Amino acid sequence: MRCSGRTSKSCGGSRARSPPTTSATRSWIRSASTRRATASVRCFQAQVNATASSGRTFPGGLGFLRPPAEIELGAYGLDLRGLRVADIGAGEGRLALGAARDAASVLAVDPDRGALARGRAAARRQGVSNVKFSEGAAQSLRLPDASFDVVIFSWTL
Repeated sequence: MRCSGRTSKSCGGSRARSPPTTSATRSWIRSASTRRATASVRCFQAQVNATASSGRTFPGGLGFLRPPAEIELGAYGLDLRGLRVADIGAGEGRLALGAARDAASVLAVDPDRGALARGRAAARRQGVSNVKFSEGAAQSLRLPDASFDVVIFSWTL
């Protein structure tokens, strides 16, 4: 897929041209484009082209440019089907909710009560029932050995 420097209004973009993307961003877009892209992914790709090198931030939790959970989790090369997953530093649960599509169960841990409440609300809206949101910090978790098959630390350190 070829993305232009413009984003459509349906993707939340404007008609203004922006500078070309960096080679790292183009490489990421190309790798994401090798899979069958959904409409939301195509919109995200267009927004990356429109915002990445202009210094503007992409709308989202912290305002940082991040791909949809399905792309970010796919980039890790993990098959989460039937696995027990822990997302440490989960925030609002973006990756935890993405992992829940395939995982047997997901534990989303974060010290921010407000973020966890927003994550629980998002899980209800999405009809996701296999994610447990729990308050805690990575350095003080008390979980039994072998409790999880996969542990995600993304943007945590």
